[in-house]
Amino acid sequence: MRILFVAPPFAGHLDRLFPLMQAAQAAGHRVRVLTGHARLPFLHAQGIDAAAPPSLPPGALEQVAEGFGRLHGRPHAGLAQLRANLRLVGPLIDDLCHDIHHWQADLLVADSVALMAGPAAMRTGIPWITTLASPLSLHTRGGTPAFCGGWTPPRGWSGRLRDRLGRLGHHLLREAVFAALRRQLPRELRRPFRADGTEAIYSPTAILGFGMEELEFPRPWPPAFEMIGPLAAAPSLDPPLDLPPDFSTARRRIFATLGTHLPWARARWQAGLEDLARARPDWLIFASEGRMGADPAPSTRACQGGTPPNLRLIPRLCYTRDLPRFDAVIHHGGTGITYSAVRAGLPSLVIPHDFDQFDMAARIAWHKLGLCARSLAGAADHLDHLVEGDWPALPRFQAAAARYDPIERFLATIDRVTGSA
Repeated sequence: MRILFVAPPFAGHLDRLFPLMQAAQAAGHRVRVLTGHARLPFLHAQGIDAAAPPSLPPGALEQVAEGFGRLHGRPHAGLAQLRANLRLVGPLIDDLCHDIHHWQADLLVADSVALMAGPAAMRTGIPWITTLASPLSLHTRGGTPAFCGGWTPPRGWSGRLRDRLGRLGHHLLREAVFAALRRQLPRELRRPFRADGTEAIYSPTAILGFGMEELEFPRPWPPAFEMIGPLAAAPSLDPPLDLPPDFSTARRRIFATLGTHLPWARARWQAGLEDLARARPDWLIFASEGRMGADPAPSTRACQGGTPPNLRLIPRLCYTRDLPRFDAVIHHGGTGITYSAVRAGLPSLVIPHDFDQFDMAARIAWHKLGLCARSLAGAADHLDHLVEGDWPALPRFQAAAARYDPIERFLATIDRVTGSA
């Protein structure tokens, strides 16, 4: 079977699909990937057939993802980002349809933010699987809505009313945005919802969530949805992209990351880490720079400009291999690092900045898997509690994460949607 994968060239999206690509190849399927130019060398080096759509200018997707600054609390920036995305979608649909026909694809596996996937699948008549890195982003008819600043489950009638109004607000906002942009949308996406209430941008037959039911708040998922378990945000490769960090003789080892999509927050983030390192000179803090390309420089280096020697910068980290060697994680609430910390049994200090990060922070705090803070300023006390405190829920969630088998569920879904079981 020929399986065409489509995803943007970002660590939290493309790299989560990489283990599925490997599994599909190992099962005897042919695999091809359409993504942005930046990750083509990586995929080619791993023996994956990959290309960029002809209509996609180099760096265009990175500009859409990062060129509008903070989106939380700035609806005008979010709308501008959506318009910029839609300007790319029409030509990308044509590119994808051409690739499906030319390569004779049997199945399309697309990341949830690849808006061209659904229209291309419908126009060419091939089955379509949506992969969802952040399951909480699904709109549902019940439960606590996301993207409201980190709401937690209701404790009484007022909370249930709040949730109901929040869901209604989400529904009306989607309808209004789609109506305002109708001329720019492909005909298959002119309405945000199908007749059965499910979202039109996702597959009607198979939506695979890279998360855990145990971590999510109660809600009625769409019939096509299945939670298949967390996947590492950075693939384990042989040989590895980076050497393991040298921990020397540090009393405590902390890993910190701001992900790859918050360039506007990096200066303040590093300043906060420097303050934490000065406050705890016998601790060693490794900070990921979120760089995904090959780097010939040493894998770790001290910060420059007189910053503390116990703060080390690394291009990135292999979560599967290296996270269990740390004592705690400081992060922004991205789904990849959140689930990787849970799988490693590490408590998190979450500093949410944008997107769905406030909702991930709420889940970490609600389930007592770590702490949340508004910023790194003055977070030294939080860090002491994080490292020295007792987190009895962590082993239970770690064991729950280990029970998932995303590879098995993915291969089973291929058989189901293609009728090849």
